[in-house]
Amino acid sequence: MKRVFGLMMAILFVAATSFAQTPATTTTQKPVRQEVKKVDDATRQANIARRDSIAAARKAAVAKESAVKTEAKSEAKKTAAAERTAVKAEAKPEAKKVDDATKKAQAEKRAARKAAASEKKAAVAATTPSTDQHLRKDGAPDKRYKENKSGAAAPKPDEHLKKDGTPDKRFKENRKDSIK
Repeated sequence: MKRVFGLMMAILFVAATSFAQTPATTTTQKPVRQEVKKVDDATRQANIARRDSIAAARKAAVAKESAVKTEAKSEAKKTAAAERTAVKAEAKPEAKKVDDATKKAQAEKRAARKAAASEKKAAVAATTPSTDQHLRKDGAPDKRYKENKSGAAAPKPDEHLKKDGTPDKRFKENRKDSIK
């Protein structure tokens, strides 16, 4: 630890002395030399004209490409639309026949399901007694309620039992060492 501390002190000393030896920055600025390019007007005008002609040629090429693309897209859309209408016109009579058949089949299935469900409800209602018991959907007594649990006798008023039927040892009358 002493060695590490000594090494750190040496580094700080060297850093402080090197910082103290750096010259202070001056606030005066040296004048900046600017180089003046001498370009005659004719050369400048030629460069501008060349740049403008290149830009115009690029714009014309882009416009031509976009016009070709839009024409191709519109032609493709027109042909696709014509094909779709032709297919629809041919398929309409067949589609109606198929739709009518499927609708009839679906209606028959629904009617059969409703009849089966009503028969099931009637059968369940006939087999279940009309008491105030808690029943499940299928008509069986729900075992979550005390009155529907089978085999569970009502506890005597002096006995304290756990849910599994064993005597609860927290009460005096259920302990072996207690005197009744």
